Amino acid sequence: AMSIEAERVPVSYPEGFRGRATGAILVDGDAGHYRISGLVDLTQSYYTAELDSRRESLDRLDYQLAALRGQGSILDNLPLAIDVRLQDPLRIRNSQAELDVTGTVTVNGTLAQPTATGQVSLIEGGRITIRRARIRAQEGRAELHGYPAGVPDVDFEGLTQMGGVTMSLRAQGSMNDLALDIRSPNRPDLSQTDLVSLLLTGRTSTAVASEGGAFLAEELAAALGGALQRNV
Repeated sequence: AMSIEAERVPVSYPEGFRGRATGAILVDGDAGHYRISGLVDLTQSYYTAELDSRRESLDRLDYQLAALRGQGSILDNLPLAIDVRLQDPLRIRNSQAELDVTGTVTVNGTLAQPTATGQVSLIEGGRITIRRARIRAQEGRAELHGYPAGVPDVDFEGLTQMGGVTMSLRAQGSMNDLALDIRSPNRPDLSQTDLVSLLLTGRTSTAVASEGGAFLAEELAAALGGALQRNV
């Protein structure tokens, strides 16, 4: 058995992330059946890289292909059971989002192919930018189900105002298929189609393309989930 203890060790992986790690990791077991367990706290954590949903999709594909290739190295046979806590909020700061995130995840899988399970929550008051709209986060959480092998679930609520129209937005469901509900308390006469058009273009339009909602959901998914997934 080998125990590794760390105190405020700088972490700069993945690209765009920086923070400090404190905790203990234990490597133990019988020959050929070792495992890595422990508890790590992250502090002073920032994520500043831009979010890119296409890049997320490619990373996901790379993970799946690597699992199929199976190099058979010692790393493939080192199972993980490490709890990672955000001891203070993770601060996401880029052109798309200013969000503070809290939570705990468990890293499972193997050292070569790690996965993450757990829940992270958004602190009220952050913002997400989608085209012209700046959406203020009221409440939000993401549930990880063995990411990246599993697709996270999201529940997000926010407020925005465009052209004097106040809108409340809720997104729920799988990150790959978010269900959107947009309402306006001061303009109940506007349809969901008009509200989506207002968010994307700054103008209402009954002739907005039918895929407008799907496009908005995709951008929202990138803003909500990209950094959280990549960080883990």
